[in-house]
Amino acid sequence: MTVNISTPPTVVVSATGVQGPPGPTGPAGPAGPAGPAGGTTIRTALARITDDNLSGLPAATTWTIVKTSAGTPLQSSIAATAGDRIMIFPLFMYTGGHYLDWAVLNSSGGIDEYLGSGTATPLGEGNPTLYPSTSFSKATAADLVTVTSGQLAAGQVTIALAHQGTTTGTVYAYSLYPWRLRLHNIGPEPA
Repeated sequence: MTVNISTPPTVVVSATGVQGPPGPTGPAGPAGPAGPAGGTTIRTALARITDDNLSGLPAATTWTIVKTSAGTPLQSSIAATAGDRIMIFPLFMYTGGHYLDWAVLNSSGGIDEYLGSGTATPLGEGNPTLYPSTSFSKATAADLVTVTSGQLAAGQVTIALAHQGTTTGTVYAYSLYPWRLRLHNIGPEPA
């Protein structure tokens, strides 16, 4: 045997009689105040360079920006302000014995900071993640730099590939092997 037990409906009785059924829903009210700020906008930039003839890197006894055989510097720029954090995603192939490092350029286009050392002085053998060896494995991922005011030129920060060496070497920036550098501006460190 099944017994259904239910609560009887609520009935409001006033001096004038029983309340009727609910009416239709009315129009929406005005929007409430904005909530607290949150989230962030991530700017991105991508350089894709393919004008090299694969003739190899020129000898460089001091650190200098890598350029293609056509003279194009291997670099990318992104809109930024002082305090912004820039994530660096390199996408390219290289061979040979030149030491490599990522360089943040100053407002005049000179090297201001090497990411391997985090200072204006490069490590003796460049950035360890770009070490020129077939016997060492490398743990690579995105790199990160915080922009300073001296690294801005017309509201942009520029990240370039720098090299030093006198042996043979090639950084590929060719139509079949493009050199690409993707930058993400993730904004300042949250408070």
